Amino acid sequence: MLKKTISYICIFIVLVILLFLVYILFKKAFTSLTPTSATVMVGVFAGLFTITSLIISKHYEQKIIIANKHRDKKIPVYEELINFIFKMTMAGKTCDKAPTEKEIADFMSNFIQKIIVWGSDEVILAYYRFREFDLNSPNNSKTNLLFIVEDLLFSIRKDLGHKNKDLTKGKLLGLFINDLNEYLIEK
Repeated sequence: MLKKTISYICIFIVLVILLFLVYILFKKAFTSLTPTSATVMVGVFAGLFTITSLIISKHYEQKIIIANKHRDKKIPVYEELINFIFKMTMAGKTCDKAPTEKEIADFMSNFIQKIIVWGSDEVILAYYRFREFDLNSPNNSKTNLLFIVEDLLFSIRKDLGHKNKDLTKGKLLGLFINDLNEYLIEK
């Protein structure tokens, strides 16, 4: 976020400097021109401005098209992960049985291939933390795992364009975990 802000500030500064230089050139050019050549120059500069505006808008339009195509590819991948998480979480509470070790290994293998291609950096890091979580570690508990899963869900939502505004810790988990307050107190 900081890098993006700094790059926008730098672009803004460069644009201001360029506009100032163009202003100085216009001022010098117009003071030495006759009224007829000044009219022609205004037309030329208006045309150049229009062409430049079109090029810039096409560039940003192309970026939006690419981002939308990427999002269309990401959604099924993320839905697949969320469905699997719910299948593991809700096993026993619904009529579904818990996935076997082989089903989990198969899912992880297939999913990793997809997330490498389509996952944002933030989602990949959150998934990595989820995969690296060790229930046998003395400092880790199932409660910690729940919040690691929630971080992964927040990352997925952010990657798909959601702001996650006012969604604090536990809000997503609270949608499908009834006794979440006990876990929040434990944490």
